[in-house]
Amino acid sequence: MIFYIIYYLSIMFLLFTDYLFKNVKVFLFLAIGIIIFISGTRYGVGYDFFNYVSFYTIYLPEYLEPLFKLSIVVLKEFSSNPQIMFFMYSFFTIILTYIGIVKYTKYVKTSLLIFLLIPGLYLNSFSILRQAMAESILFLAFFYIIYEKRLLKFCLISLVAFLFHYSAILPVLIVLATYYILKKSYSIIFYSIILCLSIVSYQIHLATFLLGFAFARYAAYLNYIQSVSILKLVVYNIFMLVLILFKNRYIHTKEDNIILNILFIGVIVLNVFSDFTPVTRLSYYFLIFQIILVPKFIYSFNDNNLKVIILSISILYYLLIFGNALKTSMATVTYSGMVPYKNYFLVK
Repeated sequence: MIFYIIYYLSIMFLLFTDYLFKNVKVFLFLAIGIIIFISGTRYGVGYDFFNYVSFYTIYLPEYLEPLFKLSIVVLKEFSSNPQIMFFMYSFFTIILTYIGIVKYTKYVKTSLLIFLLIPGLYLNSFSILRQAMAESILFLAFFYIIYEKRLLKFCLISLVAFLFHYSAILPVLIVLATYYILKKSYSIIFYSIILCLSIVSYQIHLATFLLGFAFARYAAYLNYIQSVSILKLVVYNIFMLVLILFKNRYIHTKEDNIILNILFIGVIVLNVFSDFTPVTRLSYYFLIFQIILVPKFIYSFNDNNLKVIILSISILYYLLIFGNALKTSMATVTYSGMVPYKNYFLVK
């Protein structure tokens, strides 16, 4: 835990120090370099770490996605050490996410910090290499259909994401199927009703019903069901409602409205399937857009003092989520968690 405190304080210092110097991005790039180094040179950190080691050194199962298998074949031409895999996947995941942030918003540093603080995004990339890569690619792909209306380019980039992790097809199909609905603006009452219904769905264990009865072939996944605090859901949903309540401050275009509604889909998926980890991981294809909307909300206030207060409250909110994720990881002893952090160069 101490390592992460020092690590994140250092990154925050570098990101916000960069604001003091106009047209100088040395601190930003230094922060990105440190982020890539820390995640790329981890060792035994993340519940899937040693599974990926076996993929690299022993056997690549047929069910794995073709671009992942191809990347392993290419990387093994350069090194038999699986650490190169973790480094390269970390490098491209972070860089593609950064490129996407630059395209979506001018609040790059705050967006990057929020990305690091959301456990389902950055911390999860320590474990789910393929899906984390797919998320960063799809995050970039969405820009081309939302802002540039380039359907072919969107589909081609989405195909790359799909070939890294098959789950990427679901958010693509959902967004394409609901695109015109996503363009519309809805009232706070509408959003509130949908959120309440989704929480009720969680309370009546809709996910269990769908898996156990409607989709019997996936009943084996019921072993992944675990209870989630309703208070945790309520806090998360209140945060979403705050963004919706003040949407007129920072949602000025149809494109921004689409992003808000995509984020809303992620919250609904998270609510309904909160006790089912494999599905909640899919929600982060949508939830990643909070790293774009939250900074826009924060900096939409003209009063600088108010802006600092809202920024502080927002960062505190994400720090609490991050801390809770580390606490949960520390309590898990059945597989390699996020704590303690170990670095390849220190254990080898």
